[in-house]
Amino acid sequence: MQAFRDFAANPILILYAIGMCIFCTALVTAQMCIVKFGSAAQKTMADIMRPIVIWVFFMNIKIYDIEKQESTYIERFRWMQLGGYVVIIAGILLFNEIVVLPFWGFNTNTKIAIEERESLPTRKTRSKTVHRDGFV
Repeated sequence: MQAFRDFAANPILILYAIGMCIFCTALVTAQMCIVKFGSAAQKTMADIMRPIVIWVFFMNIKIYDIEKQESTYIERFRWMQLGGYVVIIAGILLFNEIVVLPFWGFNTNTKIAIEERESLPTRKTRSKTVHRDGFV
């Protein structure tokens, strides 16, 4: 019920809500097309952009507050939010193997590394098969 009171007190919020509905519909449609013609990893990368677009939009839009009789920004830039977002993006890029780090073993169990290991010729020993790179 509070949302309806806010809409009555500040009618521009109705336009923002309609705009967000249109934006979300377009975004979901684009994501369905990405999954249909691309991959889930590409959809994940498209998902990363949604909060950035919303965040930048609301940092640049002023909302008129009837009680205070002034326009104010409802979102402020915070370095902590940006830092957290960068950490999340880095994790997604590593998980989807879009970025592969060549240290701490991040590059040993990627899809490409596993395929290369499985395609190596093997030699038989008495009790086990040993690959050329030493993995059993």
